[in-house]
Amino acid sequence: MKVEIIIDEKYVEPEIKIYASKLTEEIVEIQNNISTIEKKSNYIKAYLDENVYLIPFKDIESIYSEDKKVFLNTEKEKYLLKQRLYEIESILPGNNFIRISNSEIINFKMVKNMNFKFSGTILINFISGNYSYVSRRYIKKIKDYLDV
Repeated sequence: MKVEIIIDEKYVEPEIKIYASKLTEEIVEIQNNISTIEKKSNYIKAYLDENVYLIPFKDIESIYSEDKKVFLNTEKEKYLLKQRLYEIESILPGNNFIRISNSEIINFKMVKNMNFKFSGTILINFISGNYSYVSRRYIKKIKDYLDV
């Protein structure tokens, strides 16, 4: 099998084409894998009232557990998730999402600023006006992430 990757700014989103003399099981499997990756890599399934929503990872502000339930915050809404926090952590894109306590993961792209003045913790202010605190156990991890 021959694979070619072409990087060109004229493409807004990736485009995949497969050229073959006939449709084989291998090609069908590749197509299914690409579809699965595409569905999983951009969204998380969340619940609000009786409705199911697909929330893009880029819109997630924070994910946290409270009263044995897991919630997802965006700038505008609070959704319920059916997975456990560690399960969600394993599917989130690694470079923007970081755990700040045993019960919370945040998206650093949604952080407005951080206040290091509080002794023993860090106050994180989100663009939306919401805020969270980094637990003492995770301060070193955050400082390493920020290279501070």
